[in-house]
Amino acid sequence: MKCVSRGFLTTAATVVAVMAAGVTSRGAAASTIDLAFALDESGSIFTSDFVSARDALAAALANIPAASEGPDVYRVSVVKFDDTAEVVVPFTIIDTPATRASVQAQVSAAVQGQGNTCISCATDLLNTVFQAEGLGDVSLINITTDGFPNEGNVDGADLRDGLETAGWDGISAEAVGSFSTSFLEDLVSPNPGVIVSDIGNLPDPTAQGFILTLPSFDEYAAAIGAKVQNIVDTGGGTTPNPVPLPAALPLFALSLGGIGLLRLRRRTASTA
Repeated sequence: MKCVSRGFLTTAATVVAVMAAGVTSRGAAASTIDLAFALDESGSIFTSDFVSARDALAAALANIPAASEGPDVYRVSVVKFDDTAEVVVPFTIIDTPATRASVQAQVSAAVQGQGNTCISCATDLLNTVFQAEGLGDVSLINITTDGFPNEGNVDGADLRDGLETAGWDGISAEAVGSFSTSFLEDLVSPNPGVIVSDIGNLPDPTAQGFILTLPSFDEYAAAIGAKVQNIVDTGGGTTPNPVPLPAALPLFALSLGGIGLLRLRRRTASTA
């Protein structure tokens, strides 16, 4: 009797485990997350501050798991901008830790240009880089700047509309120093944007465009690190997508157990 009972219970447990594993697997299907970074290198930024920001961004990219380390696939590109924009890291799939380290090294090797400020040059270039490959499931642009643009498209709303039409899910920025953020408030997406200063309470970048205000580049390392880690922790946003166990599974397990007991009783009765 005990052997038969255990057999049925083991079978039930196995079926439920397999079903649960299948649901979890489907729910945790890999997402392709595009992270595009634009780093201001204009002449209003001291060389020491540019180097600090450059190295902070390189360090923050260490938080991105390689495809071999997690369920999601991250694709990145980094550009720097002054009165033009230049690719620092071309479109790259972070497939292995070695690839990630190579991306970090490329960022760390960037040299400041010190021209004017053309934010649209940077976003246009990033859009071109990613559109050549096709945007992923989640696509985010992050802009670091210390001022208002004085080159290119200076209409933030018009620039935002173009990027949204192109398929970008979120645009956020770090405003470093004291300057009018009106352009960035129009540019961030989804709009209307908000200004935040608490790196421990960042909005969902796919649901709320935001500007993270920083007094100086001294605070930038913690800010960009927190932003990248938040995206990684939540798969692109701030709300994790847990995969609940379907309510039917426990009932299914009980039904299997009940069937086993019923068969056991019948077998016992027939041999009595």
